[in-house]
Amino acid sequence: MKKTVITIIVLLACSVCKAQTDFQTFTGRFKLLDFPIENVFTLTGYDSDTLNKKWTNDFLIREQGSRPSYVDKNGNFSTDQYFGLYPEGKSYSKIWKYIEEFENWVEQPFDFHDKILPIGRVLLNDNFISLIVKIISSESTFYDLWNLSTDGKTLSVICLFYGLARNNFEGKDDVFTIVNSHITVNGDIIWYEQYDNYDQGMETFRTYRLNEDGYFQVIQEKQHFAAYITDPDGYTNVRESPDINSPVLYKIYDNERFSIEWELVNDNWYKISSYRRRNTDTNEITTYTEGYIHRSRIVRSIER
Repeated sequence: MKKTVITIIVLLACSVCKAQTDFQTFTGRFKLLDFPIENVFTLTGYDSDTLNKKWTNDFLIREQGSRPSYVDKNGNFSTDQYFGLYPEGKSYSKIWKYIEEFENWVEQPFDFHDKILPIGRVLLNDNFISLIVKIISSESTFYDLWNLSTDGKTLSVICLFYGLARNNFEGKDDVFTIVNSHITVNGDIIWYEQYDNYDQGMETFRTYRLNEDGYFQVIQEKQHFAAYITDPDGYTNVRESPDINSPVLYKIYDNERFSIEWELVNDNWYKISSYRRRNTDTNEITTYTEGYIHRSRIVRSIER
């Protein structure tokens, strides 16, 4: 009985040692990156460094026992909406490609092997290990930022970049960007998304910061959406402050699209976050300053 117990203890110790060695080997494949990182999508890896797909999924996700979380703007734990297992399939075998000669879409055989690349390690906190992983599939490209404890426990993950392949799913770097980020010299992650309700002009802006517990936390968030005016006069005044007696900065006319912040100001006013007007004669674009429009004069693009 005593020998059996000793054997079990030895096996468990060996298992722990192997897991720690695997973890060190895994993290050792990530080179240290300097701040700031102006554009995550410009970070590249080498195909020869491709990580084992199943092992990466097992280590980062399957064997963890809980889903990695981030802390939202309300202080609640949440799971990144882009979180999921990385592709483990061997290849995609068919694509639709537009053939100019035939002026039609044609199904063609196509082999593309998904890749998981170790992009780099960023030093956000000495007590944790933060790794950037790039995932390339025939349909999309991801960059994920993982934060782990020094003993290999996955704590938190956020998607830094997400883009859909433009060139008919050929897995190239020509992508339609949905999520993008940059990392400041202080380690803050400035994050942008234009995916949710994109046809209606919805945009989300966040700033993440790694907290002392090892979780990425939203310290600032704003949402913008596209809108048009609804006014019998055919135009609406944009005012300097959220007050009917405030000076008029400029006017917005029918069928001119602009972007406003999601939250109301003083219960009745929307703040314009982006408005540009193109001169139809010269084709020049004028960018206007921020201002305020009364809620009664606005219709969201989704409601139009």
